[in-house]
Amino acid sequence: MSNGPRPRLDLLTDEEVMVLRGVAYGMTDDELAARHHRTHATIRQHYTHIVAKILPGITGGNKRVLLTRIAIAAGYVSLPVVEPSRSE
Repeated sequence: MSNGPRPRLDLLTDEEVMVLRGVAYGMTDDELAARHHRTHATIRQHYTHIVAKILPGITGGNKRVLLTRIAIAAGYVSLPVVEPSRSE
């Protein structure tokens, strides 16, 4: 992800940021719709707009993985700290 232009996250609406965060946390469209009291179609529309705005020209592959990486890098989500296990 360090190669090429940086994603323009400033182009996202508040609703799109909400969807991006949910995607990054592994939520499905249906889970996002239920949690935020939106329809599935509304969530899909936001997702489509997110992809068009920050992943233009990307075809195939797993866009949700790319969006998750972008959301983490931008600080929209945080990962839990996992302590390494100690061997005795």
